[in-house]
Amino acid sequence: MRHLSLPLHVRRRAAWPLVPAALLLLAGVAAAADTWQQHRLDRTVGLATMTELNVPTSPAFTLLGVNPAQVARPGFAHDLNLDLIVKDDRLVSDLAVDIQPVWMLAFAGTSVAEYQRMGWLRHTLSTLSLSLATSQRDSISSLAYGLRLTLYRQTDPMLDQAYVDGIARLLDLAPPERDLELQMGALEADLELLEDELRDADDPAAIVDLRREIDQRRQTLATLTAVMVQLDARTAEFLHQYETAYRARHWNDAVLDAGCGQILNYDNTEVRELRFTENGLGVWLNGAVGIGPDLQATALWKYLEFDRGIERFAGLNLRYGDADMTGFLEILWNGSDARQLGFGGELRVNGTAAVEAGLHATLDDSFELKQLTPEVKVNLSLLKKLL
Repeated sequence: MRHLSLPLHVRRRAAWPLVPAALLLLAGVAAAADTWQQHRLDRTVGLATMTELNVPTSPAFTLLGVNPAQVARPGFAHDLNLDLIVKDDRLVSDLAVDIQPVWMLAFAGTSVAEYQRMGWLRHTLSTLSLSLATSQRDSISSLAYGLRLTLYRQTDPMLDQAYVDGIARLLDLAPPERDLELQMGALEADLELLEDELRDADDPAAIVDLRREIDQRRQTLATLTAVMVQLDARTAEFLHQYETAYRARHWNDAVLDAGCGQILNYDNTEVRELRFTENGLGVWLNGAVGIGPDLQATALWKYLEFDRGIERFAGLNLRYGDADMTGFLEILWNGSDARQLGFGGELRVNGTAAVEAGLHATLDDSFELKQLTPEVKVNLSLLKKLL
């Protein structure tokens, strides 16, 4: 995003839209722990709650234009995400926090059957993402919030009956777990009865026998618990492999997002107060489509209106790779300004983190190099990180 010299008139009232956005963010974070506990239970009862097919760009970072890949990656993730920008070998003040408040507050624990009965509108509202971000470029400091809706998804795992049936089959392959649970329940009930008898026993020989039986049942219960842990780990690994294979087949499926938000530039030289110097509103459309199994073409159109004027942005991006690692090449237009060429890549680590790096070359009208800008972004899925 291009920043010009700032006007000195102050519009402090422009900050008020950040208040409901911040309250909504806090409400989502407060519900996050309970929501993720429900996600953990979903694995055992067979609910298909697989999250993102890829790692989408933070809506606020899309608005600010500070992502290593300027052409944002559309999509939706059921998670609490943190994005950090690394520049010049140090962390800079580019930080974004993303939540999905509608999903967390209204859809947590929804069964597959209930979800599949819902219409397009409710499915679309469930993808609402809210993010708050800070950024500093040159001498300009910015606050921003962004809202994003996924209007179209070629693939929604919870609507893919083949995927749902596959999850159910995997869970049905582990009947020993249910048998073990019954045995462990019976042992625990026996232990309670034996301990009650031990408390009431007076005969020394009976006390010795009861203690021996209690020790034997505790050892058996410990053995069954260890077996149960191993079976749970095996089932979780099967589910992980199944989801990984599904993601590999669908990572570049078509997606269309729409977003809006606000940018507030401010003067951070004042210690006692935050003095806003400029207000900007923006909207954007962001779409992607797969080209074969290894390519994804992405386009972004963005419109920004500041006090000083209007900015328009458009870009095309081509990604090559798979669900875990991609490289990209992109071209950007920003009104009548110099063009940009960018390239870089993204690496996803264990589904809980992703690292994206990019290098952009700014060219003037005669295609002479004016500036090189390297950036690295680290994305953390915080709720998964808590497990």
